[in-house]
Amino acid sequence: MNKTEIIANNQRIAWKRIIAPDTAKSTAILESIALSLIAIAMGWLFSPEDPLFISAAFPWLWFAPLLIALRYGVFLSLISGALFAADALFIMAYTTTLTTFPLSYFLGGLLLTLIAGEFSAVWQERILHKEEANLYLEERLTRLTRRHLLLKLSHDRLEEEMLSRPGSLRSAVHDLRIQQASLNYREPHLPAAKQLLGILSQYCSIEEAAIYPAQVIENGEKIRLGIPAAMLGKPPLLAEDDLLLQHAIRHQVLAHIGQQKHEHYNAQLLIAPLYASGNELVGVLAVRSMPFFALNEETLQLLQVILSYYTDMATHTEATSLIVEYLPKPVDYHFAEELGRLIRIAEKTTISSELLILCFTGEKADILPEQILKLKRGLDMMWETEFQGVPALFVLMPFGTHSGVTGFIMRLEGWLTERHQATFDQLKIDAHRIHVANMHCIKQIEALSLANNGH
Repeated sequence: MNKTEIIANNQRIAWKRIIAPDTAKSTAILESIALSLIAIAMGWLFSPEDPLFISAAFPWLWFAPLLIALRYGVFLSLISGALFAADALFIMAYTTTLTTFPLSYFLGGLLLTLIAGEFSAVWQERILHKEEANLYLEERLTRLTRRHLLLKLSHDRLEEEMLSRPGSLRSAVHDLRIQQASLNYREPHLPAAKQLLGILSQYCSIEEAAIYPAQVIENGEKIRLGIPAAMLGKPPLLAEDDLLLQHAIRHQVLAHIGQQKHEHYNAQLLIAPLYASGNELVGVLAVRSMPFFALNEETLQLLQVILSYYTDMATHTEATSLIVEYLPKPVDYHFAEELGRLIRIAEKTTISSELLILCFTGEKADILPEQILKLKRGLDMMWETEFQGVPALFVLMPFGTHSGVTGFIMRLEGWLTERHQATFDQLKIDAHRIHVANMHCIKQIEALSLANNGH
């Protein structure tokens, strides 16, 4: 029942109570008649010469209609008054104590009961409105309680997921960068694979897994697996004819048992191929055990990003040499490699990044880039260079968004106002945003360079 229906129903009840409150109950009628008859009987018992107490100092008999009016309203009190009038007519007919009908006596009693009945109706109406408001608030409280319970269950679920995955994508990439310094590129297959499994265990809740060197042979018909480069726990060895492995290599995607249509698989929950540039298969990650609730889309996407980042670090990609051609000279190869990795991750997982180019042409162009370098955030990579003859600062924001770039610019404007008491326009700083989603972003850098030359 909604609020409108509750109000309409209560209005009907209120109207009934004003006209004849609680008359539908036979007990109310019987109580009113019984109370009136008892009052009449007590009048005959204690004052047979004046049963109506007309000559008394106080009309005690009218207490009965007064109580009925306060309890049940005007209608039943009038019935009580009618019984008293019938009693007066009986006295006039069969006794000599009352010769004329006491009109003023009954008029005063009637006014008294009417006032009491009106008082009762007013307060019953107020009580009705209070009950109506309480009913509406009770329904709202019930709905809010249910929503709060659902919110609590959702919060518990999110808390459970966060406890099972105590890290984020940016934290995982930060750890990978730390491991990059220890990579031994002289290792023949998959350097620092053990460290990679440690990162996957922390951020993706992997419990048992192994990384195998792999290559495709016989024109892509078969897969050859090498000795595991690293193992976490004691997982069973991956068979080269594993159905999940065949599915992953055939479609060049991460495959898990939730996608596999075959009923039989060789005890592997997840297979993730590692591809270098040119779609060259260099390794395979086979996961044997992980919590059930961790096998979700977010975790799988995070795992793909980590693997793509690692593969690009462990192998020299051709994309880096292509990127170097479009960047200002001399090129920062670490910056070019990072940009290449983010482009490759964006193409594989649709998780894009942002590149912000700041060009300085004002009086403080020689000192501002070096000062802004000190404002570097956690994962951001900054490169101070010259872009078309003017000092420039390339700011690479891994997995950043348009709002993230806007926030960075706003913080930078606040810092410039506080430090130099000037804005971007006053210091002649041009900001160019490039969305890193594919290799087309490199051509945008070239187009921006040509536009500056034309200008």
